[in-house]
Amino acid sequence: MVNGQIKDVCLQHILEAENIMQAVGLSPVDCIEHISYFLFLKWLDDQEEHNNHQAMVTNLPRLGGIQWGFNHWLHRESDYVSFVDEELFRHLRSLPDTDTVDNSSIRELFRHARLLIRNNDSLSKVLHIFDQLNLAGLPISRTGEIFEAYLERWAITVPELSFTNSNVTRAMVDLVAPKPNEAIYDPACGTGGFLVGTVERWKQYQGNAFLDRRLYANRVYGYEVSPRLHHLALI
Repeated sequence: MVNGQIKDVCLQHILEAENIMQAVGLSPVDCIEHISYFLFLKWLDDQEEHNNHQAMVTNLPRLGGIQWGFNHWLHRESDYVSFVDEELFRHLRSLPDTDTVDNSSIRELFRHARLLIRNNDSLSKVLHIFDQLNLAGLPISRTGEIFEAYLERWAITVPELSFTNSNVTRAMVDLVAPKPNEAIYDPACGTGGFLVGTVERWKQYQGNAFLDRRLYANRVYGYEVSPRLHHLALI
C-alpha cells in the first residue's frame, strides 16, 4: 500500500492539474483521461531512470528512445501542444514490440488519445505539475492506488465512474486466492483493480518471472461495457 503522505502529496498535485484543465473547458472524464496519460508517462520515465541507476547501466527505454521520456522532452520542447498531440501520441499509438517487451497495452492506451488542452501555457503548467511527482521505485500497482484515490472523488458525481473501492478489491483477491496456473475473468472489470490485484498476487508466487506481460496475458480476462472505463483499465 502507498504511504499515506506520498499519496496525499501526489493527490494534491493531481488536483492542482485538474483545476487548470477544468479552467480551459475539460469535462471531469476528459480530465481523468489526460491525468491517466501524464501520470503513466511520468511513472514510466521515473521507473526507468530509477532502475538504470540501481543497476548502474543504461537499458533501452521502453518507449524506443530517450527523446520520448517524459523527463527529457518536458525540458527540451517549448511547443508542448504540437509535440504531445502530433509527435508523442502518434509515436505511442504505433510503438513496436521488442524481443523482451510487449508494448500492446501502451498502443491500446494511446490508440484514441486526443490532446484537448490546446493552450500551450495551460498545458505547460499541467506538465510541470506532474514533473514535481517523484514516482521512482514505485510499482505501477501503487501508482494505480494513487489514481484510484483520485477517481473516488468522482465516483458519486459521475455515475459512469462507479467502481469497487481498492480495499474491497484487495479483500476479494485474498478471498479468491487465484493461483499462477489458473485463469481469471472479471465480467465487470471497471478500472481493472481486481485483475491487477490478481497479477500482483501471482508475482508473489513467481517473482520476476511474471514481470513480462506476455507470460500472463492469456490468463487474465476482463469485460467492461463502458468504453472509457475500459480505457482507464488499460493503465
